Amino acid sequence: MSTCNFSTPNTSKHYCIGLENDDNFDDIDYDMAIDDVVYQLTEIGGKECEKRDWMDNDTRRLVRFSIDWFDHDYKSWDVGYLTVTIEGGYYQGAMFDIYREDLDTVSNTTERKIEKLWDKIEKILADSTPTHLHRVAVFSNGEGVYERA
Repeated sequence: MSTCNFSTPNTSKHYCIGLENDDNFDDIDYDMAIDDVVYQLTEIGGKECEKRDWMDNDTRRLVRFSIDWFDHDYKSWDVGYLTVTIEGGYYQGAMFDIYREDLDTVSNTTERKIEKLWDKIEKILADSTPTHLHRVAVFSNGEGVYERA
C-alpha cells in the first residue's frame, strides 16, 4: 500500500520546500525558508504562533490572522482565524497550507475580506517556495502523481 506525499491543500497549489529537485536545499534551509515565510506574513499583520505549536503529528501552526466578524444569529461580534501551517511530506519535503478556523457563517463583506487576505498569503507562499505542485491523480493503492504547477 502506498500513500501520497502530501495531503490535499486548501490552497490553490502545493507550495513545497525541501524536495529532491530543489537546488542545494538541505536541512538548515528548512528553518531559514520557514522563518522567511513567517517574517513576511507577520509584515502583513499575522501573529506568529507561540513555539510554532503542533496541530497534529505532522502539521505545525506558524502564523495566525485574526478576523473579527459580526454573527447575525447571536447578534454579537466573533473572531475567526486564517492560520498558515507547514506540514511534513510523507516521503520528503514539506508543504505550506492555510486553514480557516471559526469562519463558517460570515457575511459576504467578511468573506470578501477573507478572500483578499487569502490571496495575499498565497502570493507570499508562491514567491517564497521553490516548488509548486498540483496533484494529478491518486490511484486505488493510495499512490499519488504530482506535476509542477
